[in-house]
Amino acid sequence: MRYTRYDYKKKGGGGFFLWILLIIILAVAIGITIFKMFFSEGEISNSLKVPNKSQQEESINTAENSSIFKVIQCGLFSKEENANSTLTTLPSSMTGFVIQEEGKFKVMAGIYSDEESAKKTEELTKASINNFTIKCCIPKDSSEKKIEAQIIEGYLQIINKFEESDVKSVKTVDFKKWTEETAANIKSPSEEVQNLVKVIKELPDEYTQKDVKTSKDFLYKLLIKYRV
Repeated sequence: MRYTRYDYKKKGGGGFFLWILLIIILAVAIGITIFKMFFSEGEISNSLKVPNKSQQEESINTAENSSIFKVIQCGLFSKEENANSTLTTLPSSMTGFVIQEEGKFKVMAGIYSDEESAKKTEELTKASINNFTIKCCIPKDSSEKKIEAQIIEGYLQIINKFEESDVKSVKTVDFKKWTEETAANIKSPSEEVQNLVKVIKELPDEYTQKDVKTSKDFLYKLLIKYRV
């Protein structure tokens, strides 16, 4: 009589599924650890960073302790003709200019106060013109720096007046007088402030559009030292 042979050894199916479960748990744990390492609090999935509380407080402190100016840049080119071509695409409400640095040509839409720059960048974005801002902060840690920022702000008001279509010229006599009197309050002005006052003193009494480019070149080189 033949007998059917049976294998009475226990099959390992249960152990196999247990190993799969352990691997899944381990993978999840590793994934959470990596996520915490590379994605800090306040960062969302589309890579846009939301300022956390300390960053917001730092921004507020910067505004309180510094005079903020912003330069809006719209391109960087190796050839001047390409930069000038891009310059012509800027909205008519902006008196852009080109700066040459290290053999490259930068297209600047303008130099503005912190508040005004937000309006200008929005206008550029709506016109589908790529742009970014260069933030320059002059610290309010001395009377000289405060006065320097005030003079720059006044100078920009004259320069940016030409973004109004009906402006043909601006009289500068009163501003030049005010600048000289204000700077006189500095006991030992730095070379930087002396140069600023000198440039303003030499402005034509009737400031016109043709003077804007030289003024913006000067202010850009002055403010870029305070870039943050």
